[in-house]
Amino acid sequence: MISGLLLAGGVVLSTHVVSHATRQGIEAGDAALLLSVLGIAASLGSLLWGGIADRFGPVQALKGLAVIQALFWVVIIQQGSFATLATVVALLSICGGGVHPAICSTVASVYGQAHFGAVLGRVMLLITPFNFVAAPLAGMLLDMHGSYTTAFYLMAALNAGALALLLVLASRFRPGEPALS
Repeated sequence: MISGLLLAGGVVLSTHVVSHATRQGIEAGDAALLLSVLGIAASLGSLLWGGIADRFGPVQALKGLAVIQALFWVVIIQQGSFATLATVVALLSICGGGVHPAICSTVASVYGQAHFGAVLGRVMLLITPFNFVAAPLAGMLLDMHGSYTTAFYLMAALNAGALALLLVLASRFRPGEPALS
């Protein structure tokens, strides 16, 4: 569930960033360029956050990702210029790209190599509903409120919820012991 909460924002960002940018007065071509920024930054984020998970531990990496993403989902609401929006999109994408390596590192650390595939498969089943619901829900909130403000605050709240779960459950993530048993 934690991974679903952290990954939902990436789906919303990739689906709605162009629409959000054009609503902020950014030219359509520049708005579309944000998707390239998103893709490149997510790729770099995967390397960066994988290293952070190795260096500081996967749960610490997940906590950092939750905090940073929650903050930048609030910041993205107020961005009106291409340069500032591209910067925030890049920072959100660096974090979004880092979630999967941190989750995989957590699964490997807790369950070990012998159970990695089976456990990660179950984790992916839990992520799927978040991925399918997040983007349409953001669109529905846009239609209801006329802006992405509520949707982006919801993304911040989902990340805050993931952080709360990590803080409560972190002591249960011990290497070599089944988590949450």
